[in-house]
Amino acid sequence: MNLTPIKAMLKAILGPYYEVIKDYILFPMYDVIADLWTPDENLFIPYLIMSILISYPVYRTQIAAGESGSLRHFLRFLIPARIYKHKSAILDYKFYIVNSYVSKILFGWILIGSSNLIGSSINSTLNHVLGKPGPQWQPTATSRIVYTLLIVVVFDLGAYLAHYLEHRIQVLWEFHKTHHSAEVLTPITTFRNHPVDEVLENIFISVFVGSLTAVFSYLYPSGIEQYKIINVSVLMFLYFFVANLLHSHVWLSYGWVLNHIFYSPCMHQIHHSSEQRHFDCNFGRVFSVWDKIFGTLYVPREKEELRYGISNNEHLAFTSVWSCYFVPFKKAFAHLKPQSSELNTTVINDSKDVL
Repeated sequence: MNLTPIKAMLKAILGPYYEVIKDYILFPMYDVIADLWTPDENLFIPYLIMSILISYPVYRTQIAAGESGSLRHFLRFLIPARIYKHKSAILDYKFYIVNSYVSKILFGWILIGSSNLIGSSINSTLNHVLGKPGPQWQPTATSRIVYTLLIVVVFDLGAYLAHYLEHRIQVLWEFHKTHHSAEVLTPITTFRNHPVDEVLENIFISVFVGSLTAVFSYLYPSGIEQYKIINVSVLMFLYFFVANLLHSHVWLSYGWVLNHIFYSPCMHQIHHSSEQRHFDCNFGRVFSVWDKIFGTLYVPREKEELRYGISNNEHLAFTSVWSCYFVPFKKAFAHLKPQSSELNTTVINDSKDVL
């Protein structure tokens, strides 16, 4: 979509205020709409279409006896009003729009290009420690395949570790509750992430991906590229076909064997369950092997009925966009205060013992 004429018109109208309004008001909203035609975003229209096509055989297996399986019935299955009109889903829609502004204004400088900066720093270190130039290898089909696979592997490992810490460290969990406070799951729930969550995950992913690209840049100084489809890693392109089903009511399992290798949508739906048997499991994104290695894997043998939200009805504290942002800060600080008091008490008692 060519926006040049529109930009020129706005610049003429707004004059010196154009840059400020463009950066902080117009472009964030444009980013929301642009997700529909941006290949590295979940909401890219072809990915949504693929999600619909994949959902159809799932729907066919769940048709009750006597039902026709008509297009109208399929659409009711795909977009049920009880989910997409739920107050939690409506909050998702609001948060998605507002967070587009918040992320750009507060954290854009962190989220943009950080893996490149890390990669450049590590590459400079390698040149200094191991000597320059490096091996001067030339990329081959095999090396490109390996690079394409490893990029996804380290990306997924970084995402797994960040997600694991968000559940296991109480202060971080308070921010991650914003995401888990959703009472129903839709593709827009993907974006119900507190900015603190986004920064943490971006740091982990950037460190792992940046480190790998630095190593390959040292080995292949002339450059090496992943195999891509419409400028997206071919493996991530395939992952995006099902990515929108992770946050949905569509129960899609890859089967007992493949679920131990690849992260299927039903496994993430289980991750969102508020039932105790599902706590702290299935932290992966693309592969489930990390969960297997670290002992956090839960693979269902059959479809399970799930209830979403946070245990003890904590999700009821997240009823507005405002609360999604600020309740986590309030609760996180509450965890830090007792620790400080306990530390001070310990120090005082130790001092008395010494005296």
